Amino acid sequence: MRGDRSRIKAKDLEGHYRDIFQTMTEGFALQELICDEKGEPCDLRILYINPAFELLTGFSRGDILGRTFSQLLPNDDPALIKVLGAVGATGKPTKFESYSCTLGRHYEVVAYSPAPFHVSILFFDITKKKELEREFALSQARNKAIIASLPDQIFILA
Repeated sequence: MRGDRSRIKAKDLEGHYRDIFQTMTEGFALQELICDEKGEPCDLRILYINPAFELLTGFSRGDILGRTFSQLLPNDDPALIKVLGAVGATGKPTKFESYSCTLGRHYEVVAYSPAPFHVSILFFDITKKKELEREFALSQARNKAIIASLPDQIFILA
């Protein structure tokens, strides 16, 4: 009887995790590392995505599954493949920010390797945050320029 309960719990848990992946707001992709003849990472093939991936990138599931990173994002920085490839090759996770020229969006990416030569990524769209940071920096620069241009004879009295 006890063994039956543990199997039911494991099955319920699997469904629970599947539901999490289907409903979370973060994009998720499982990718397979593709290496060149020297064994160096040269591309990544997309094996699985969640619905949030589609929302955050504008790509549809049918258009991207089985395709490679370089096919989908040909104008994006090829160094990204090296970073993600290192995760798949070494198993060492990483976290970084990236800008996609193709999509015109900024992303925060967490990458880890669930199995040798595979990379899973979770990513968040941080475009609005980056725009606010840029606007704040411009505002700060304007304020400093205004203050620097004021003649020394002007005093602020409180």
